[in-house]
Amino acid sequence: MRTNERGGRQRRPRYLPPRGGARQVQRARYLPRRDGPGRGRRPGYLPARGGGGRRGGGIGILVVVLLLVGAGLLIWFLVSRGDDGGSAAGDGSVAEGTIQTSEGQDVLAAAGGGAEALAPFEDQTVRGSGIEVQSVVGDESFWAGSDPTQRVFVVVTGGGESAPAIDAGDRVDLSGIVRVLPVDFEQRFGVDAANGSADLQGQGHYIEALSVSESGS
Repeated sequence: MRTNERGGRQRRPRYLPPRGGARQVQRARYLPRRDGPGRGRRPGYLPARGGGGRRGGGIGILVVVLLLVGAGLLIWFLVSRGDDGGSAAGDGSVAEGTIQTSEGQDVLAAAGGGAEALAPFEDQTVRGSGIEVQSVVGDESFWAGSDPTQRVFVVVTGGGESAPAIDAGDRVDLSGIVRVLPVDFEQRFGVDAANGSADLQGQGHYIEALSVSESGS
């Protein structure tokens, strides 16, 4: 230590801390001040204290669950409508607008198949429900079916019962037997070219109706 020439007191070197206390260590500039605005600042990539992460995650899961439930309800509704629209099986009923054998074969659907389309049903008993009358040929004969290209010729011959007064567009129920067309069908049934004799000859069969009634009567 140097000696002060004037007072005789020794001067303390600057690199030594002052007497009476420890030398204060200067805080690095890149660190926030202890009492400044940077103190305690939490990095942005960390969740806030006291919380379970960013909000909104629970709402997203709830929306997904609601969408899945809605889709399930829509599928159930469509399937249930399809089931209700079907006809019941095994109850003995015949769907409206069809002619079927006792074994459930669709005669009317085969009628549009061309020549001899009704041959597999020859001499079989059939039952029709809600058949639309396409055209009336005589007092006891008419064409019935879903359209002019898919129809059968019906002749009422059973038990002296006459056919009801019907017009084109009416719907009838019937029961009868599929018969082979006789050679003299034009004279016997009063059908000619204007009434579809060519179509009848091509099918080669007709329905001998034992009973005919208006649908719903």
